[in-house]
Amino acid sequence: MDTRSFKTASLLVVVSLPLISKTFAVDTFDPATGILRVPRVVVGDWRLTWGAQEYTEIKLTVDEVVSVGQTTLLDETDLTIRPDTFDTSLNQLLIPQVIVGSDVYADVVITIGELISFTGTITEVGSPAYSQARSLQPFYYSYSDDVPQNLRELWEIGIEAAAKYFGRYGPLELWMQGASEEGLTSHIAKLCDRRKVIGKPYMTLESCMSRWGERFQYYQRKSAISEWAAAYAWAFSEGYHLIISAIPGYFEKEYIHQDRAFIGPFHEYYHAIQHAHVSHLTSHSQRSAILGPKWFVEGVAGALADYAVMDMQSNGTLPLLDGRAYDFFDHQAQHLDLARHQWQSLDDPKLGLTSEEMRPTFYSNSFAAWLLLSRTKVNILETTFYPNLMKKGWEQTFVDTFGMSSEDFYLLFADYMTKEPEEQLAIMPGWDALSRSEKDYYLSRF
Repeated sequence: MDTRSFKTASLLVVVSLPLISKTFAVDTFDPATGILRVPRVVVGDWRLTWGAQEYTEIKLTVDEVVSVGQTTLLDETDLTIRPDTFDTSLNQLLIPQVIVGSDVYADVVITIGELISFTGTITEVGSPAYSQARSLQPFYYSYSDDVPQNLRELWEIGIEAAAKYFGRYGPLELWMQGASEEGLTSHIAKLCDRRKVIGKPYMTLESCMSRWGERFQYYQRKSAISEWAAAYAWAFSEGYHLIISAIPGYFEKEYIHQDRAFIGPFHEYYHAIQHAHVSHLTSHSQRSAILGPKWFVEGVAGALADYAVMDMQSNGTLPLLDGRAYDFFDHQAQHLDLARHQWQSLDDPKLGLTSEEMRPTFYSNSFAAWLLLSRTKVNILETTFYPNLMKKGWEQTFVDTFGMSSEDFYLLFADYMTKEPEEQLAIMPGWDALSRSEKDYYLSRF
């Protein structure tokens, strides 16, 4: 271990007992010795898009505990293989989970005391954005001048809430393009100039403008005709997460379904989570294969965005819009009705493996996700599925997580789509807790 690596690693603060996890290698801390054992940690500057390394098997002491998240009992906790984060610009270590005796502490942030030992390996991972490790850095937001201030604020509330709920991944940039053509070029140029600061710059401004010009023009046109559009843009080769959006008119009071508006930023942010678990050193085709079929990528993002908005508003951590709470079951009933019509209109309905194949059965995607999640736990994707994806590949991770092959699941889902609406809605979390009159109300949507 060279001096530079030793100094970098010694900024960490963790040491531990012999591994006391169920099957996952998570941090362990021994209060008697003050040692924290770190099985895996990604070390880098999360303001940048390159230069991160993964270290394994480090023992450290803790200097200061900055913050601690939720505490649960070890026997009741799903442990994850997600690596720790050490941000060299902050000199702080973020620990997703640490076992202390019979308890598990989540989202612990510390500063480092002394490096006790390093007996593992060092691997170049490139961009911290695609290392599976979470970020402690703020996100970067940019808006064209004509985007209303209230919509900027609501968009940021949504993105920040999603990051709080699912975990913070970065570097992440969010660019919103308004309706005016004036300033369009300068807004794109601003994105290009930023690459010189936090990443690998383009050879020329023209090459960057060519890369992103058409995309920004698309969202400018959408804003100009008051159509809503946002997307996670595949910027993995450049080492950061990028979301581009038109003006989010769904936050306006005049929109009949304004209560659903936060789903937009939650959905797009969930795509950043998915991509954060696949190395940016992969090719486009490799990345698509690892992430899995399109129905799965979109289905789980849709299902979990809906659920997270409902959950956060229920516990008071996400504001209501104009005093109206998001009605999760009404939304699911409406989409299930559409899914049933789509499915029944086709001679041979199938979940779509590609974007083109997905369109005829688009509304079925989230129900396929819910059928999978109903067999396990709602948070299984974040704790288990995605952290294993790079190592095992999509199909094997699917089998290990859900206990069946994807082909067997397609048969199960085809049978599910023949059921009556009440049996179909029964897979939704919280459905059983509804009263008979509440269930009847939602079933009246069909």
